Amino acid sequence: MALVSVKNHNHSRHNVFAHHQEGATLDQVMNSKLIASPLKLFDCSTNTDGAAGVIVAKEGLARDLCTQPVYILGTAQINEGYPWANYHKDWSSWPALRKAGEKAYAMAGIGPDDVDLAEVHDCFSISEIVECEELGFCPKGEGGRFTEDKLSDYGGRVVVNPSGGLIACGHPFGATGIRQAYEAFVQLRDEAGERQVPGARVALTHNLSGLGEHHILIYGRDS
Repeated sequence: MALVSVKNHNHSRHNVFAHHQEGATLDQVMNSKLIASPLKLFDCSTNTDGAAGVIVAKEGLARDLCTQPVYILGTAQINEGYPWANYHKDWSSWPALRKAGEKAYAMAGIGPDDVDLAEVHDCFSISEIVECEELGFCPKGEGGRFTEDKLSDYGGRVVVNPSGGLIACGHPFGATGIRQAYEAFVQLRDEAGERQVPGARVALTHNLSGLGEHHILIYGRDS
């Protein structure tokens, strides 16, 4: 879990809009204040303020509004109706997310291996680990090893939270999902600067509101 935080804090060093831009070491994360065992301060996203905006238009109008539009290829939202307090399953298994991912992949005509970068809802470091599993980036139960082996980082299988994610960008609630869309936009236009994912063609964003509600968007670049 600590390595998720280290990765995301180091990604945010190249994001001028991030709340935290100082980076982090493994020792800093491991020695930070205990919040709720085993989560420590650096495992938790920072509640902050912020704003973001996007223009959404039909395909025929997009080119008139933007010289290099980014397209929504697929989307899905699943709500099982269970809040955290009475979630009836093992908290390490999020079937609503898995179902949302499968539906969004089907709509986009792609699979997890086609995703170049993902902005996921890392409200806590353990969340990113579970999300990588449920989104199919790695087998169930191997999300920790997936992070440890740097498969969720540059040069790996998929770059997860190149912006720094909620942990390092901060989590302004209503603006978070739109901020993720902005990251997909600049990445797919090759405008992300030092945090650019090389050759990025497909981006995925994920948001949740409790364990039983998940929303996925998949974006593709203009051909």
